[in-house]
Amino acid sequence: NMKRVEVSYKPPKIVNVVGMEVLSEEAKHIITDYTSPVKPGQMVPVMLIQRNVYIYPPSSPMGEPLSFTVFADELGFFDLSEGDQLGILEPLGNGFPLEEFHDKEIFFFCDVYGYAALRSLLFTILKNVETYYPKSITIFCEAFNTKDFIFK
Repeated sequence: NMKRVEVSYKPPKIVNVVGMEVLSEEAKHIITDYTSPVKPGQMVPVMLIQRNVYIYPPSSPMGEPLSFTVFADELGFFDLSEGDQLGILEPLGNGFPLEEFHDKEIFFFCDVYGYAALRSLLFTILKNVETYYPKSITIFCEAFNTKDFIFK
């Protein structure tokens, strides 16, 4: 016996690209006009209108205009420019338990691509030091060489 599962779908929120920062020949930071409720550690489905959908971790601090990092091999996203529109779907996942960070020693293990997800977390902690202040933050990040790091 198969059970029927109800799936709710909300149409994407249409947002505008309002800026970008070139990080390297192969990476760009896309900034939108959407101040989102996305928590650090959550993923955001982002779609080119009527085309590809990719899932990105936010690069921006919680409560600020949503931004994310794209790479040259992600068809269509690397060619975005100011004024282009994107569709943003509901965030996925629970995010980091920020309220549990206060007065704790925090360790993160990631590779160079996983570091993009930590960017939002670190900016959120720095902007809200009184609330989330941990004793220490240690990041172990694997890379073949220092050129692989897009955030320095």
